[in-house]
Amino acid sequence: MVEIVIENMEEPGEWVVLEYLHAANMSGDKLVITGSNSELDSMLSLYAAKKKTRKPRTTPMHVEEYCRGRSVILLDPSGDKQLESGEAGSVDCLVIGGILGDYPRRGRTRLLRERLPWASTRNLGNRQLSIDGAVYVALEVMSGRRLDEIELLENPVIKVDTPMGNVEVVLPFAYPVKDGKPLFAPGLIDYISRTGISL
Repeated sequence: MVEIVIENMEEPGEWVVLEYLHAANMSGDKLVITGSNSELDSMLSLYAAKKKTRKPRTTPMHVEEYCRGRSVILLDPSGDKQLESGEAGSVDCLVIGGILGDYPRRGRTRLLRERLPWASTRNLGNRQLSIDGAVYVALEVMSGRRLDEIELLENPVIKVDTPMGNVEVVLPFAYPVKDGKPLFAPGLIDYISRTGISL
């Protein structure tokens, strides 16, 4: 069975924890977060208990050690071929960068390419997805859907009540659409409202 491996590349924080919990909820036992640490583990445990949701499996091992000797596809926006359902289920590890994303993109996935020289690279289209969004799209492809059948909403605008008042926030990423709505990590909009984060 293919494992979805997220290599954590962010400092522990609420936003990344919400995305990791959402990814774990969607993928169950298929998911592991590599490169974890005690602070991230503690936050994942705390938020999973508070939200009554699944805590993902974690390991302090980094992805190159965890996947050594196994077949790997690295999901990389710069990959020259798109992920297809047949190949997604034929490898041991499907690796996703635990990267919250930057606007404009900094191309941090290249660091994973350097650490996984034996991996094949594939993309999920040319848009920058959230971590949990990439997991959702990968799971859909693994279930047999083609990438062009999966609806994405680019740069969604959300209205939030922040400490600075009501504002519109543009999220400069693409999010999968499920049941007519963009698929955000549960709690993400509340987090943005509470913190008044500026993107």
